[in-house]
Amino acid sequence: TGNIIEEIGSELSQISKLREEVTRSDFTNSFLYPQPFNDNLESGDVHKPIKGLLTEIKVVGKINWIVFKDLILFNYHEQNSNGTFNNYFKVFDLLKQKYILNETLNLKAKNLVPESFFVVEDLIFLLVEKTKLVVYRTIQ
Repeated sequence: TGNIIEEIGSELSQISKLREEVTRSDFTNSFLYPQPFNDNLESGDVHKPIKGLLTEIKVVGKINWIVFKDLILFNYHEQNSNGTFNNYFKVFDLLKQKYILNETLNLKAKNLVPESFFVVEDLIFLLVEKTKLVVYRTIQ
């Protein structure tokens, strides 16, 4: 309903307890969160699209990625001439060997915005410009 059940303020022990409960719940077990890509450690066919991207553009900060079904989901930043950053999201289909989605998540951001997407079951959630939530359903 959106009604406040309880105010816990800055009670750290209570916050930690609630966080542990949520982490153990079945609800959060269906969430996938991106991990930083490490160009020095990653190898194989699954990693080729990201490595190819690194040769084409100058990525600032980390590339965050998830392998989900036969898709590679990832976001990265490029720096603008005025010192701001653009945040992009791409989906590469491993079966078709091509990009199937390109989205701009943030333009002219003052800081890097790494936590820009996550997956729940067959839904991909994108956080766009800190004001919109875009949801895609995967169909396979």
